[in-house]
Amino acid sequence: MPWKRGLRRASFRGVQFHVDDRDFESGRRIALHEFPKRDTPFPEDMGKATRRFSVDAYLIGDDYMSRRDQLIRVCERAGGGSYVDHWGVSQRVVCENIRLIESSHSGRMCRFQLDFIEDGGALALAPVAIAATAAQLAGAAAGLVAAAVAHFDDNFVR
Repeated sequence: MPWKRGLRRASFRGVQFHVDDRDFESGRRIALHEFPKRDTPFPEDMGKATRRFSVDAYLIGDDYMSRRDQLIRVCERAGGGSYVDHWGVSQRVVCENIRLIESSHSGRMCRFQLDFIEDGGALALAPVAIAATAAQLAGAAAGLVAAAVAHFDDNFVR
């Protein structure tokens, strides 16, 4: 098989590159509570951990320098973008880190390590403060009692 057929394509925000390897990390966020005088811990499940994956990528060809600069630009852009690779991954991600490796011994090519995290998009809203209705109700009730006592004193106590 010719070597060009063995190239595995991927892209981020429409910029194409080739990939050798990737690794994936996920799981659960666990807050581990360990108490004095207790032999067993209490692992508190805080929800799904952020999916992270790293990609060993490279660009090859006479135009690799312009594509290198383009890939750096799209990785440095704020917000999420579409990542697609030959392993079947197609999702919105944020490029968390980009590492470029170039060597004068390797002509017409450069390598990257790209670290991506999943982009929750509009679903990943920041926490919002909400009114503590019980506290508001208790404050309002205390105000009502004070007003009723004052009204009673003004009208019935002489």
